[in-house]
Amino acid sequence: MSAKLIRPAGKWDIFGVGGIGAYIISEDVKVNGSVNGWSGKASFDDTSTAYGFHLGTGFQYNISSSFFVGAEGKYVWVRPVSLRDRSAGVPIYMDVRHKIDGIHATAVMGIKF
Repeated sequence: MSAKLIRPAGKWDIFGVGGIGAYIISEDVKVNGSVNGWSGKASFDDTSTAYGFHLGTGFQYNISSSFFVGAEGKYVWVRPVSLRDRSAGVPIYMDVRHKIDGIHATAVMGIKF
């Protein structure tokens, strides 16, 4: 969810954006090989949700009163997410930390109602 402050300048809209979000991280890994005398295949699967916030800026050009194009850049802050799974009959755990915060750039096309 975001809030946007827009400054119109002719056919251009320049804006700042900020908000919060829920980010779903999913991992599905298939392993095939040998470890310490064990050979075979294993599958690991886990999903987690992380919460964070974002700040950004952007612009849009109003081609007509109902159609626009633009670009947006945001920095997203999210705590690292841990995923963990154990495949049945396999003597190993998968424990992975994902860091997903960073810069997000977006090209935008839209219709105003």
